[in-house]
Amino acid sequence: APASVSRMHHDSFDDGDASSEDGGFLDEFVDAERALGTASGSGGSEASTSGVFTSAFVNHKAGMDEVDKAHVRQVVHDMSKDSAHHRNEQVRETKVLSKIREMLEKKRKLSDDQLRRYQREVDVFVSALETKRDLSKTWIHVDMDAFYAAVHTLRNPEYATIPIAVGGIGMISTANYVARKFGVRSAMPGFIAKKLCPQLTFVDSDFTLYKHYAGLAREVFRTYDPEFDALSLDEAFLDVTEYLVVNNLTPEEAASKLRLEVFQKTGLTCSAGVAPTRRLPKILSDVN
Repeated sequence: APASVSRMHHDSFDDGDASSEDGGFLDEFVDAERALGTASGSGGSEASTSGVFTSAFVNHKAGMDEVDKAHVRQVVHDMSKDSAHHRNEQVRETKVLSKIREMLEKKRKLSDDQLRRYQREVDVFVSALETKRDLSKTWIHVDMDAFYAAVHTLRNPEYATIPIAVGGIGMISTANYVARKFGVRSAMPGFIAKKLCPQLTFVDSDFTLYKHYAGLAREVFRTYDPEFDALSLDEAFLDVTEYLVVNNLTPEEAASKLRLEVFQKTGLTCSAGVAPTRRLPKILSDVN
């Protein structure tokens, strides 16, 4: 993991965007659907929904910045287009796209005066929410890096240089960073992962092993927040507000120290995000 710590400062919540141009996202969304349908040579409802169906496999995830997303989309589509799940998704996503088009049509009918009025109403609403926001605390979200795969690699160092995925041909739970370069990721059917990366090695799950290493990491978490909230074996929220005062540390210093101590205790790396609210650090730990 990178040495830096992703942080959202208390004074950096305003994105500076007071416009009403966010609707452009919807236009881009529909355009992307049409483009994929054309590229795949499909027509009808399948062309309009295949991009939505495959989008879950190309959204942002650590270690996948250089992945050829168009290739992954195409492989996922080609290998799942005849399945019952894909047909069900087509029905659902056709409804979603129809709703989006309705929204776009309503937007096009709005006058400039109406848009400005709605923007003012939103601004008032946001201002009211801001008065209730508590930014007095400091939270750290810790996420163990490719946890299951990393644990197996500790026991089998040869895995560090080959693509591995924990799971099997039906479904995988995670993949190491070598495999992620090919587009292989968690919650992906194993047969699709194998198509993307023919040399992929499947590793059987071992929850006894995972719990052992999670327990070691949690020993470190408790020194920062005795009441930390574990979302799963490999991630947790820590309220470090008091810890920072007692130890005279900045949030960045505390997060860096925590990451180092986790590595020393477990041999595993973790990512960390810091913010004054509980949910924002989870976004930031994904960036880091």
